[in-house]
Amino acid sequence: MRADGPRSRIENAKSLFFPSLMISRAVTSPLNMLITRGISLVNFAVASSALAFQVFVLYPWHNQLDHEFKDLKEEHRKVLRHLQQSSYTPLKE
Repeated sequence: MRADGPRSRIENAKSLFFPSLMISRAVTSPLNMLITRGISLVNFAVASSALAFQVFVLYPWHNQLDHEFKDLKEEHRKVLRHLQQSSYTPLKE
């Protein structure tokens, strides 16, 4: 019988298909942990600022545009009513 059991074959397959899993915990250094933490904090800061921009800038602007579009729609209806009441006939070519 071979010394390789099912476990060693699984470990060999892991190292073949997932080489990043073979990094041992002893290799990680405090610098690596600080870099990882820094990237996480930057990601959190970017996501938070994007959410704040959406909530405090884009949403109120959306409400303002919605109000302006309703005003424009009403003005357009007034013009259409005025044109229907007048004796407007389009020019024929």
